[in-house]
Amino acid sequence: MNIMISETPQDVYKLLTEQIKYKLSLVSGRTINIAISGGNTPIALFEFWTKKCSDIFDWDNMKFFWVDERCVSPKSNESNYHNANISFIGPLKLKPENIFRIKGENDPQKEAMRYSEITKSEIPIKNGLPSFDIILLGIGDDGHTASLFPGHNFDEDKNEIYIRSINPYTLQKRITMSMKVINNASSVFFLVTGKNKKNIIAENFILPIGLNDYPAAKVRPINGELIYFIDKEASLYNE
Repeated sequence: MNIMISETPQDVYKLLTEQIKYKLSLVSGRTINIAISGGNTPIALFEFWTKKCSDIFDWDNMKFFWVDERCVSPKSNESNYHNANISFIGPLKLKPENIFRIKGENDPQKEAMRYSEITKSEIPIKNGLPSFDIILLGIGDDGHTASLFPGHNFDEDKNEIYIRSINPYTLQKRITMSMKVINNASSVFFLVTGKNKKNIIAENFILPIGLNDYPAAKVRPINGELIYFIDKEASLYNE
């Protein structure tokens, strides 16, 4: 695990973008696949891409998938797809064939199965599961990541790719990538900014593995890299 601390959120977005560009340079003969998350911090990153980095990537060589989605209409402000679409997919005029959204308006069980089949057909298979080039994650104040919340029974997931999930605070239904698929990625990048994340980041790093029950602490790629991109306000060193 590597931790990269930057002075400001903008510096974090720049550093993470440069890392994605480097990963893109290593992939030849096929498109690179990226699974993106929802939330305010990723939206700020996507807007950074639109305003500052519109020409930094070969966008036609990138396929975008989703880590998780709320069971809402794609026009809802709560939809991860909707927010990504208005913040960078639409403004950058990305090819529709390179965008693979989770259909949150569908029955969650059927959609989890449908999206699992799509990823199996589009993503290289390793260890019997899809292996994404890059998975972009955030971390909630409660230690959740993707839509995997504290108390989730990971033993029940077996070798599932996408599963149903419920936000325990709002009881909202969701569809999320399983931890086994997250840990099967080539690169997992956590994007964490803001002083409200400092406590959970401190606990996530300080508590020993085995005592830490936060879902984010269970992200440990079996053969890939794990990098935390953190701004100074969220870091342990902002005293």
